[in-house]
Amino acid sequence: MRPLIVEFSAFGPYPGYEKVDFEDLASKGLFLICGKTGKGKTMILDAMTFALYGKSSGHGRDSFEAMRCTNAEDNVDTFVKFTFESKGEVYVFTRTLSKKRTRFAAEFSAVKIDKAGNSTVLFENAREKDLNGLARELIGLEYEQFRQVIVLPQGQFERLLVSNSDEKEKILTSIFEGDKWKNVVDKMYEEVTGKKKALDDKLLRVKLLLQDEECEDVEELKSKIDTSVIRLETLKKQEKEGEYDKRVNSLRESLAVVEKFANLRDSERKLAKLVEEEPYIDALRDRLTGLRKAEKVKAYLIALDSAKADMTLREEECIKIKSDWLRSEEDMQAAGREMEQHTGAASVNEELVGRRKLYELRTSEYERVDELTLQYKSSCDELKRITEKEEKDRAALKAAEGALQTAEAEYTNIRKEHDRIRAAYIKGITGILASELTEGEPCPVCGSREHPAKAVSGDINVSSMELDDAKAEEDLAYENLNDKRRLMEEAKAELDINKSLTDSVKDRNLALGEQLKHVREGLIEGIDSLASLRKAVDDLDAQIKEYNERTVSLREEYEEASRKHSALRARFEAGELELKKASQAYSLAVEALNDIMTQNGFGSIEEVRDKVADLDNGEALTEKVNSYESALKAAGEVVATHSAAVEGLTEPDEDKVREALAQADKERLELSSEMGALEAMIDHLEKRLADIEEDLTGTEEERIRLEDDLAFLKKVRGDTGIGLQRYVLGIRFASVIEAANAMLEKVHGGRYVLFRTDEKGQNSNKRGLELKVFDKHSGLTEGRSVSTLSGGEKFLASLALSIGMSTIARGSGIKVEALFIDEGFGSLDEDSITDAMDVLNAIKEANGMVGIISHVQLLQERITSKLIVKDNEKGSYITRSIG
Repeated sequence: MRPLIVEFSAFGPYPGYEKVDFEDLASKGLFLICGKTGKGKTMILDAMTFALYGKSSGHGRDSFEAMRCTNAEDNVDTFVKFTFESKGEVYVFTRTLSKKRTRFAAEFSAVKIDKAGNSTVLFENAREKDLNGLARELIGLEYEQFRQVIVLPQGQFERLLVSNSDEKEKILTSIFEGDKWKNVVDKMYEEVTGKKKALDDKLLRVKLLLQDEECEDVEELKSKIDTSVIRLETLKKQEKEGEYDKRVNSLRESLAVVEKFANLRDSERKLAKLVEEEPYIDALRDRLTGLRKAEKVKAYLIALDSAKADMTLREEECIKIKSDWLRSEEDMQAAGREMEQHTGAASVNEELVGRRKLYELRTSEYERVDELTLQYKSSCDELKRITEKEEKDRAALKAAEGALQTAEAEYTNIRKEHDRIRAAYIKGITGILASELTEGEPCPVCGSREHPAKAVSGDINVSSMELDDAKAEEDLAYENLNDKRRLMEEAKAELDINKSLTDSVKDRNLALGEQLKHVREGLIEGIDSLASLRKAVDDLDAQIKEYNERTVSLREEYEEASRKHSALRARFEAGELELKKASQAYSLAVEALNDIMTQNGFGSIEEVRDKVADLDNGEALTEKVNSYESALKAAGEVVATHSAAVEGLTEPDEDKVREALAQADKERLELSSEMGALEAMIDHLEKRLADIEEDLTGTEEERIRLEDDLAFLKKVRGDTGIGLQRYVLGIRFASVIEAANAMLEKVHGGRYVLFRTDEKGQNSNKRGLELKVFDKHSGLTEGRSVSTLSGGEKFLASLALSIGMSTIARGSGIKVEALFIDEGFGSLDEDSITDAMDVLNAIKEANGMVGIISHVQLLQERITSKLIVKDNEKGSYITRSIG
């Protein structure tokens, strides 16, 4: 991974846009990020790390909103944008935080740029986890690995050097993916323990199966099966000797004879019961004879009923039509009176028509009133708006005047400070020049060879950098002063323009008000607007229309009442004629019915009606008589059949036969049930024995093998010493130490050598990752703890170890072309800094670019390429110095 450009805005202490081009800095190989403490040097690394992983380089600031600059304007977005090269392709990661109404919302994007400069968006609607995952894939490092290999955060150097064995294991596992070795062992251990559990479950199942059968072992189960087989054979022999089938068949034949005698007695009872019903059947026969006579009279009775119903209906219709006719005559007279009354009010309608014409003539006058009213209201609204703006302009002018006074005071103070620093600088420079003047030699300033009054150096020495900073601060204050003066003048001009406009609108308002008052004085009383006038006209139209419509309606009602009256009178006269015809038809029907009744022997109409009503039952009565006669004949035949069946037989005692049969069935059922239960139990036990023997096949050999495998895997896992993961990490750590010692050869004449020991760590049973240092100036051959190194020595050893870690990580396939180191040089003396510079100059050839964050003055003097972090009242900003 090779960094190209990092850009950010409203990020950390930086309120504005900043851009760091690593390509320019990489030309020197080694560059410095310097500035005052707390101004945001580390934030440059945070921007790069945050763009990739969404976290800062040093933890504790991993919320995007927490990273936003508190001095930034709300309309300025916070963003970080990191451009880098990986495997020949250029990628741009961007994370943006924008203000959305009342809260901030984050957006993410990732773009690939090929060698031809074509851009490809890698995600549609990218999410944070998309960028995090792609960063791990492209760079080949997790976030923690990135902090150990590329970005070495402040205060993290000593973590690897002085950490205990367990902590080193976590660090090395993260960087060298040591988990994969542990995962291999864990997977094998899980597989073997799974097999062991399956075996234990199988043996437990065998034990439970034996317990279900109340057996201690397999042999007892086999003995139980043999006992059951012997008992079954005994029962089968007993069944054969008992002759149960022959006894049961004989008893069932006796029951069949009992049933034949029972059938004879039952058929005789049924025949006797039918003979008892003979009188009832005779009565039904007489009833059928009467129904045949009623069938002849039925048509005459129906004709009489029909004629009477028609006559009754005609009478009712005549009564109703006459009532409607009389009522319609009253309705016609009432409609005539109402029409005459309405026609007499025509003068009222004429007055309404005249008033409407008058209102129409005044329409244009009311249109003028509405137009003036609208103009006056609009002018009032404009006056209110202009007045409010004038108040705001006054407030803005007052604020601008206050800001100008503040800027003038700030500029005066900063200019005085600049003058003081410049005077001190000039005094220091002239003192240095004067100290170098020699009588008879020309002055480099004025050319004189005589120097009667040499300048004297001041007590305070000021560097050109401090003078430049002071000049830049004065220029910035002067620029701010001019901005404030311009804003004050603009606010004053805006207020003057608004005053003039206010006076003009006031005059126009007064004229419109007077004109509107004059016009309103001539309006119709009670009607003050065009809308009111139009409503009055609409009301008059509605009244006129209502009168005309009522006239038409009343005339139509009277005409309709007259037509209805005439029609009802005609209907009544026709109805009386139809009633007379119906009365004659009824009299003829009465005579015909009396004649047919006499012929068939009926004495009254009621007797005829009863017989006719019973006609519906004729078919059912016939069916009953026929059914009875058939049943009587069939019953006699059944008695004869059953009598023949028992001829020559003696009837057995039914109770004794059934008792003997039940006893035989009980004995055979008990024997059969016991045999069935024994057969089912034998089958069940034999299947259970087969299952158990199958489960036990090879279990002892498998148990021994699994116990051996578990013992081996516990050793490989490191339960009792150095496991596979710790062993592999130890080899990788040895490579890291070797690379670190190559760096330490350049420090203090190669005095210190790091080496790994197999001693147990403190409060740990694990071995293989403890670290000691051998000091060539010490007589101790076994080395000593790295914690005994001094602050400066510890930093150099930690730096070498971190660089070694970075070197070995790159050797593992991670291509790294940059290294960033955050602080730590403040604890070094000048010689140690010189040694550290030698180390850094050596590794920049391999890394391509090395960036250091430090406020140490000696580093600022020795490293010519710099990013300088400065600040003003708005926040921090970055300047460059490429030497």
